Amino acid sequence: AGAATRGTNRGLEIDKVSTNSIESIDVVKSPTPDMDADAIGGAINLRTRSAFDRPKRDIQYSLGVNSFPKRTEETYPSVSIVYSDIFGPEQRIGLVLTGSYNRRSAPRFVFRTDWLNPTLDRPAVMSTFQITDDDIRLDRTGIGAKISYKLNDSTTLFVNSMYNGFEDLMRQRKQWIRANTAAVSEFNDNITQFSNGQIEYEMEARTR
Repeated sequence: AGAATRGTNRGLEIDKVSTNSIESIDVVKSPTPDMDADAIGGAINLRTRSAFDRPKRDIQYSLGVNSFPKRTEETYPSVSIVYSDIFGPEQRIGLVLTGSYNRRSAPRFVFRTDWLNPTLDRPAVMSTFQITDDDIRLDRTGIGAKISYKLNDSTTLFVNSMYNGFEDLMRQRKQWIRANTAAVSEFNDNITQFSNGQIEYEMEARTR
């Protein structure tokens, strides 16, 4: 999910949530009788981990690095850990602790052109030529704790707490060449020649 989901709609940017605290995803395509009738669509439920999903103590962890050798020599860490256990004489108390940290570089290079009245039987005049070079760094941190108490085989009470932090740093450089299309003096299959063009250079820094 990207910029299209931000604003006043109901979209969720799922990449902002640490996934190691999620056990499963329930997708309901249309409302069921037990759901509030406040929308014609269905629902998506992100089901958090429970210690009772496993029969005993369980520890999961992962360590890694993120790098983009074609654009930068920097290497960033990635770590995730999940601890779950069941306590009590009747094994009715469950505990889940989760933590994760991920930093990655996502540079990109964009090349874009616009053409004036393109056709299939003759060369078109290029009206805009754009080169964009972006440096993007994404940081995501997540921690969580869930305590559950099993009353019986069908009923479980729980207290769940989660924290997710996300930071998107971007440094963008754009270079535009805009043609004055009225000043085109010659073109053929290989060359478009124009005068009185305009060159723009734009720099942007964003933190989100």
